Amino acid sequence: QHDKSLLFTIPRSFFGGARHSDCNLPLDYEGKWKRNINMKCPASNDGPQYYEKRNLKESDIVPVVLIQQVQSNNQLQSVFQCGWCSAKFSPDNECEANQLIEHIKKYAKHQDDSKIEYYDEVCRRILSGYAINDDQDKIKTIESKS
Repeated sequence: QHDKSLLFTIPRSFFGGARHSDCNLPLDYEGKWKRNINMKCPASNDGPQYYEKRNLKESDIVPVVLIQQVQSNNQLQSVFQCGWCSAKFSPDNECEANQLIEHIKKYAKHQDDSKIEYYDEVCRRILSGYAINDDQDKIKTIESKS
């Protein structure tokens, strides 16, 4: 059984990068795997400082992964997973969808308070199933064994 995971690449100025939903290997913009062990979620309290200490670039930071899961009744369910800490949210559940947006904005806020409206829009687009990128849409489909 294989799950297809859509990895969202969002504008570099926003998050940058994407990763396989099951491992700690972010993709760089050329699509090669970069090993970066011990990543912490910047939405947690020590997140932004952690990234500064590690001297990581924006392209090393990981966004949201959309995982499409097939349920037993053959219904396709979309689940969003935080690329930093693997917290999962189901966008079908409005409460969880809002939690995901708040979760993302916690990190976004550390980047630039003046861009919160832009982050709101990006979150809405994520939940609407769009991947957006400064240059072009980059949706990478990978198969991961479940």
